[in-house]
Amino acid sequence: MLTDKTALITGVSSGIGKSLLLALQKEGCLVHGIVKSEQRRETLYKELATLLSPEEQKNIRLHVCDLRNPAEIEQFSQELHKERISPDILVLNAGVGFYGPHEELSVKAITELTAVNFTAPLLLTNLFLRDLKKTLKQAGIENLLVCNRNQNSINPAMLDCDYYRFLDGDISAIQEFEDEYMIDYSWAEPTVALLMHKKNKFVQ
Repeated sequence: MLTDKTALITGVSSGIGKSLLLALQKEGCLVHGIVKSEQRRETLYKELATLLSPEEQKNIRLHVCDLRNPAEIEQFSQELHKERISPDILVLNAGVGFYGPHEELSVKAITELTAVNFTAPLLLTNLFLRDLKKTLKQAGIENLLVCNRNQNSINPAMLDCDYYRFLDGDISAIQEFEDEYMIDYSWAEPTVALLMHKKNKFVQ
């Protein structure tokens, strides 16, 4: 199903991003991954050489782009489009976190947080949304995106997602929930608590 599709993923150096890079390559995608520095690109290419065959490695291209820098993001987009590369899949995985009392965070840390976690996803979506809409239209599911004057969202009715089914009160989805949700991210803990509370209410 994903053969010959093009995917763009941010934050592929490790963790979820790296796993998605490998998973989408396995599904037949040409995967473009964004890393923060040349050193990380070289390291990841070496790791991929131990995990994939030379033929499989051809389906992965790594790009250096500092997501803290809007100018670099725009330049990266221009370079991809100049090569007639249009992503069918966009995964905004990159993120940073600094922990501690808010008043103890430096201005530099807060600036990086907002740049990588907020501004970069907005810019990348803006720069590649036309490509994604074209892909949805070709697949006959252009109504997946809800784009009105005061709303930009996804139509959950068109997705088969256990999280949405859980929220809708689907019994099987609630029973299958094993009290885990994005376990690598501390900011997801409040959501886990809410899901566990809802599950416990159902069990009782």
